[in-house]
Amino acid sequence: MVNNTESIRSLQDTTTRHEQTLASLETHVANQEKWNTTTQITLREIARQLQNIAAQLGSSATTSADDKITADSTLHRGKTKVRSDSDDTFSFPSKLVQVELPIFIGDDPEGWISSAHDFFEFYGTDDHHRVTMASFRMTSTTKKWFWWMQ
Repeated sequence: MVNNTESIRSLQDTTTRHEQTLASLETHVANQEKWNTTTQITLREIARQLQNIAAQLGSSATTSADDKITADSTLHRGKTKVRSDSDDTFSFPSKLVQVELPIFIGDDPEGWISSAHDFFEFYGTDDHHRVTMASFRMTSTTKKWFWWMQ
């Protein structure tokens, strides 16, 4: 009889532990569901804010009349040319394109000048900056010649 009583107590203890574990798991799942809901709300808010920012960046870039920047203007930031989404002539409206000025090592000067011209036109570089910028992409021999000609 003692064996049966001990077995019943052991079984009851095990059942109690399982019930406690189950209650703990249910609490944990409920907390996870709350966290998931909160995270989804936060992500929706972030997505909404990003859409607003994207709309603002894509909308007309206007400043004071002194700056004379309009929606049709092309904005320059660093090496990347930023164009508005309404620019139909740009083949990659949703992506930023980076064009690099090739290094001139002395071979094919006409080809290099053509590539440099394309680069400067793409970035809208002022004429008075073109020669200086081009000198940054010359190798030692051509750079020495360039500075000698200056």
